[in-house]
Amino acid sequence: MNGPAFRSPLLRQGVIGTAAMAALILLAVFYSVVAGAVDRAATQQRAAIQLQAAAKAAADARSAARPVVAVQAQPRMPQRYAPRAVAFRPAN
Repeated sequence: MNGPAFRSPLLRQGVIGTAAMAALILLAVFYSVVAGAVDRAATQQRAAIQLQAAAKAAADARSAARPVVAVQAQPRMPQRYAPRAVAFRPAN
């Protein structure tokens, strides 16, 4: 780096300027990516809050439409494993 090329002040300033410009571009790209991620997270959080509010409102509407005490009488199911008559056939 101490070669004769870097003794020229114009070349040295050009290299420093290029490095500074590259750093600014990288900073702008990083800022843009982070800002987009923050905006997306905020949008998703707002959507989740609205979804929770809608679900709570729907649950409140369902509970308001039902009677306070409701007993559901289910018909009796036939027994599946009850003993039954079986015809016996002897083997040939």
